[in-house]
Amino acid sequence: GRGRRGSWGLSQSHGGPCGILAVLQAEMIAAINFTNEHEEGARERKERFRKTVEGNEGGMEIEEVDELVAEAIAGIIARAGEQGTNGEGAGARIILPSPETPNFPYTSVPFWSPPNSTTTLKSTIKEYLLSSSKSALNHYKGQGGILMICMSLVSTRGPAQIKSEMDYPPPDCSFTASFGHCSQELINLLLTGRCTSNVFDGVVDVG
Repeated sequence: GRGRRGSWGLSQSHGGPCGILAVLQAEMIAAINFTNEHEEGARERKERFRKTVEGNEGGMEIEEVDELVAEAIAGIIARAGEQGTNGEGAGARIILPSPETPNFPYTSVPFWSPPNSTTTLKSTIKEYLLSSSKSALNHYKGQGGILMICMSLVSTRGPAQIKSEMDYPPPDCSFTASFGHCSQELINLLLTGRCTSNVFDGVVDVG
């Protein structure tokens, strides 16, 4: 973008993780259009978004775009930690690079939201991603960021729980389908927080 303005649209070159990017993009658009307009700056941000989509002058501030990306990532990971907790609190983990452990160059940062907490798991993760000059967020925007989102989902949901939610155990079900495409299981995990193999809610009325 020019100056301090940038595009709200995510892009990829050649083949890439289009399934995951599509969910992230949808989360960003939802954050713009379905935010309470009484929140500070929400109405103005929505108007700038409209002008950008229509190709008019203006655009969204880079800081706004970063906030949307952080909100999208936080929402996706938080859902995986909140599903099936039955009001007992929710936990999540995000994966970040760690040069201190060369054998496994990643570290896990835990988050916890107690029952009846006024601070949601999503808001806690989003605040962390935007803190410290956005150092954590910049890792997710850089090389390997999509992979770290997947690793965070697995770390948050747990491998055993993920396998139990699939129709069939790996390798029959996995995160990648033919030709490396994003599987329905991964799309559902991103959208709903549960790694199911189908697009219904788990209950099929056959009568």
